[in-house]
Amino acid sequence: AHADVIQQLKQLEPAWKLSGLDMAYMQQALANTDFIAQTRQQNDSNRALLQQVLHDSGLFAEIYPSTANFLLARLPNDNDGYQLQAKLAPVRILIRVCENFIGLDKQYVRFAVKEPSLIEQLASGIQT
Repeated sequence: AHADVIQQLKQLEPAWKLSGLDMAYMQQALANTDFIAQTRQQNDSNRALLQQVLHDSGLFAEIYPSTANFLLARLPNDNDGYQLQAKLAPVRILIRVCENFIGLDKQYVRFAVKEPSLIEQLASGIQT
């Protein structure tokens, strides 16, 4: 096809392309309600553990409730999420400083909910 036609067709493509095999897999995965329930329960449990570790650290002015696979926390005044990020780098923990989110600044950090061994690794890194 002519380059102009190809360009017009590309504008109609979905942002996330899925093959027939991808679609079949997703249909099967979404039909597996036992796995979905197990994953949600595991995420809830791991999020509660992460919240407890963050609370016990005493580093945060606030830890916001969540039902997602991450927790948002606010450091006290004059604390910088980049300093915490640098402190955790040697133990290979990466956190998200949220200053580029509308309404937040570098006091806000986001922690992904991971498996218990990584949450314990975070706990050790925060204590050092």
